[in-house]
This record gives sequence, C-alpha cells and structure tokens, in this order.
Amino acid sequence: MVVGFDDVYEAADHVPMMLANDLIGLEGFDVRLVQQMAAKRMNLENIELLPPGGGWLLAEVGAETDAQAREKAHGPYAPPPRPAPDIVQKINYEEWGK
Repeated sequence: MVVGFDDVYEAADHVPMMLANDLIGLEGFDVRLVQQMAAKRMNLENIELLPPGGGWLLAEVGAETDAQAREKAHGPYAPPPRPAPDIVQKINYEEWGK
C-alpha cells in the first residue's frame, strides 16, 4: 500500500507506527523523486496513482492470499486514510522537466 503525507518529514514521523505492522518492506520517497521521474517521462501512468501528498511510504505486506494481505494492510496499526483534496492538481510534467 502507498500512504501519502504532506511531506517526507511527516512520512518519517509515521515510520515507527508502520513498522509495528507485519511488513516485509517499507520504503519512503518524496516529491523530488516523482519530479525526476516525470522529467524523464518515466512511469507517468503510475505517478497519477499516488495518493495526494509530497511524501509517501510504500509498505509491503506478505500473506498467503490477497484477502489476508488486504486485511494486514488495513490492520490496527495502519495509518488512517487521508481524505483527498476537493481539487486534485494534475502533475505539470512540462514544468518539472525544466
């Protein structure tokens, strides 16, 4: 699962809570990586799938079935869902490429 935060620092604050889950991997990245990918036209279709924010945690859970993985991803230590803003700004790839 990917969880969006306002920035990478807020994401880092949530790492201990995320590590309380039964994760097989946890990675963090910020808007700079997304900007660099967009400037190189890499994974453009996947960038748009990111939840709103400027910093993200990518948590990997392992399980025998898809249902078990989903249960773990939404377990008691999972971060609360963040409401999407009323207006989601589209990524301006041309501006990032400058």
